[in-house]
Amino acid sequence: MIEDGGLWMDTKNFRVYLKDEPLELKVKEFQLLAALATHPGKLRHREELLEELWGEDVKAGSGRSLDVHIARLRRAFKEKSDYEYIHTVRRLGYRFEAQWKLSELESGSYKSG
Repeated sequence: MIEDGGLWMDTKNFRVYLKDEPLELKVKEFQLLAALATHPGKLRHREELLEELWGEDVKAGSGRSLDVHIARLRRAFKEKSDYEYIHTVRRLGYRFEAQWKLSELESGSYKSG
């Protein structure tokens, strides 16, 4: 479980709430959010995220596909909050900015088999 103020994420049950309202995310969007949120403030390189989320099928997870999923996450957050959780580090990757409290987080539990 991950919490930050009005944002709450249950990585075991694939649920995300912002300001007590559910965020409807697709599986890959949820996985991307979890990959970023479990390392708050840390730069996650594009190649690292592609490998982590798409693995051997990295061609299907092209850089453009990653950008599209980031845009969808930003749009979902923007509908409920003015705070920018995901920041682009130009030519390198993305950084999740929040003061998270991590509890009972199982490493890798956000990955689909």
